[in-house]
Amino acid sequence: MENYQNALVTAVIITYKRPLEILERAIRSAIGQTHANMEVIVVNDYPADQEMVEAIRSMIASLHDSRIRYIVHERNSGACKARNTGIMAAKGEFIALLDDDDEWLPDKTEQQLRGFTSDKVGMVYSPFYNITKDLPGTIAVRGTKSGNLLEDMLWTNRLGGSSMSTIRRGVFDVCGLFDETLLSSQDYDMWVRIAQQYEINFVEKPLTRRYLLAESITNNYEKQFQGSMAFLEKHKDLLMQYPAAYNFRLNHRANKCFEQGYHKEARRLCRMAVKVKPFSRYNVTEPVRGMVKYLFRIKRS
Repeated sequence: MENYQNALVTAVIITYKRPLEILERAIRSAIGQTHANMEVIVVNDYPADQEMVEAIRSMIASLHDSRIRYIVHERNSGACKARNTGIMAAKGEFIALLDDDDEWLPDKTEQQLRGFTSDKVGMVYSPFYNITKDLPGTIAVRGTKSGNLLEDMLWTNRLGGSSMSTIRRGVFDVCGLFDETLLSSQDYDMWVRIAQQYEINFVEKPLTRRYLLAESITNNYEKQFQGSMAFLEKHKDLLMQYPAAYNFRLNHRANKCFEQGYHKEARRLCRMAVKVKPFSRYNVTEPVRGMVKYLFRIKRS
């Protein structure tokens, strides 16, 4: 069993127009890890607001922690570019990504490093707490498996977002960086590419607090649609090797299109799904669910 108790871990925090106190909460959770050998890279992707640029610089200085580095993009380039900037600047043997509105529990890094039991393991993930105005801390568990997760991952993103995992630095040399052309599903795309090359291990303790905000990309349908369709096209050849998963992905996207009123696109996806696997139950259940949600939404409005 590998022992990484002294390994350098780089926390990469990307920020864009985030209120200072929320960003500070994320940074403090990174420098407050029980695993002491940390470096923290903060990448500001909103250079247009020079007042905020300097406010972040002053806030970081006030923390009096030499492990923190601050990088400001020359122009707004998007979340994937910002993550890639941090990854390329990282010195750590492991990289842990942290969204600026999330925070880690103090032993997140320590616990996940224990999950790297061999050099075949490229990534370790854990459950997390979903926190909203109405939900003070519901535990979300998208997956509980370890090992070869490729087929599982093609059905759905079982690992969650970028704040929930720790990744071996060399993984990015093998699998590439985040795809900067995607407007959503960037994490999911990265995790699938990792699952093609490495084992992924699960640590069962919830180790991240994920704060769900109204303006989150999760709630932005247009970006969701672009990202999910680009994901399906990008991984089409791989998905064709797993027709049951591919059928479900197409029908699930049809579900979402029906729900939002994009019925022409939904019908096109349904036809594709039937060609992939004609007798799948998802050819009925997913489109029907989407139509029912659409009708309820119309009735409420």
